[in-house]
Amino acid sequence: MNAVNQTLDIADRLREGIENGLFDAQATERAEAFISRLKSPVRVAVMGHRRSGKSSLVNVLAGAPILPDGLPLPTLQATHGDVEKTVCTYPNGTKKTFPTVVPADLVSGDPIYIEMVRPLNALRTVSLLEVVMDGTLQERAKALAWAAKRCDIALWCTSEFDAEERALWGSLPAGLKSHAFLVLTRADTLGDTDAIKARLAEVSSAAKNAFFQVRPIASNMALNAIKPDGRIDTDGFTRSGAKALVGDVLQKVKQGRQGVRDAAEAFFQPYSPTPEAETQPEATTEELAKPAVEPVATEPVAKEPVAKDVRKAPEDLDVRAADSAPSATDDDFVFVSEKSKKTAKSKPLAPELRQSIQSVITYISDRGIELATDVRAGGDKAAPDVMAGLLDDAIWLTEFLSDPAFSNETAVDPIKNTAHDIADLIQLMEMEKSPAATIDAVCLVLQIKRDMRVLLAA
Repeated sequence: MNAVNQTLDIADRLREGIENGLFDAQATERAEAFISRLKSPVRVAVMGHRRSGKSSLVNVLAGAPILPDGLPLPTLQATHGDVEKTVCTYPNGTKKTFPTVVPADLVSGDPIYIEMVRPLNALRTVSLLEVVMDGTLQERAKALAWAAKRCDIALWCTSEFDAEERALWGSLPAGLKSHAFLVLTRADTLGDTDAIKARLAEVSSAAKNAFFQVRPIASNMALNAIKPDGRIDTDGFTRSGAKALVGDVLQKVKQGRQGVRDAAEAFFQPYSPTPEAETQPEATTEELAKPAVEPVATEPVAKEPVAKDVRKAPEDLDVRAADSAPSATDDDFVFVSEKSKKTAKSKPLAPELRQSIQSVITYISDRGIELATDVRAGGDKAAPDVMAGLLDDAIWLTEFLSDPAFSNETAVDPIKNTAHDIADLIQLMEMEKSPAATIDAVCLVLQIKRDMRVLLAA
């Protein structure tokens, strides 16, 4: 086996492995897919009905007014490039490139798709897809399904999230909800603080946990806070709700990026001649043999709980990673009262609980390597067995975190909620019976590890 420089970034190590003939044909294809995801910006799709505030939100996320207000634009994608250009695609399939563009160019000839390339720093991190839906409910659902396959994070713009919007959103893959935001746009036009809170409550109730988070934003206020030279009026940006929303989106971007890196590391581990050591504190054999807190069994367990407790797993995809930028809270929004800004500090975890969580972290780390090896050996045929094992692991994690020993540990609650959500998502993914769904499920389980590491570092 040819050696690969372990000091390189994982994407570069994968590329070097391909060039050195380290992988077979199937593994090479997987490695190329990882490289592509690692080298590309995270894809953010902005969805919703026409005149729901999508273009304004795209401008906020881009950090510049790249889309003119009020124009009936088609679906549009904005990506980074050192040289500005705009490419319009027309109904007959022809394309026209504009080195610079004026608003009239974006609608003349009724283009059906627009690609914008702009030298903006924000677009180095994310590409932005504004999804336009027209026609019948079925036609709009088809447009959304097309977009769902081309995004990593979704933002649905709305003022009400009515029954039709709920039906359209419900037509999308269930796995999308863990990295989707419901955005209450034009919040500043709704009235005073109480009116905003009431509308937020209505929208949140209508969403029924179908999104990772619900956020309000006054887009015009946010855009006014972005100066022509790129500087930001922090106070205005915060009061508009943009700081909270953009902060959470960027956190999700970073966590997703970390997850892809971790999944790539797990894939690469069996090929690595010198596996990188975990940077976790060393635990004794006795400590790793059994967590301090036994999972609560709701029914007789066929397997020995100890073996399950300390199973193993690699670095993970985090949909809520701890080393990501701190998430802004609703308290940053202008309409939230000062009284809501008081926060309580969680007490430190008891030593035995920390030891127990460390055992689970160790299990998840080794488990990821084990699953990657299974996929490597069995290829697509191994997917059903791997998925069944992942579901078993997810259910075990929910039982473990539901142990009475954690009942008063409020810091564990978010991880517990995430574990329950992941178990539900994996059950849905299991029905897809596809290799892609298996990889996504692996990443979901791995995210728990990073959440736990964050908890121990707090």
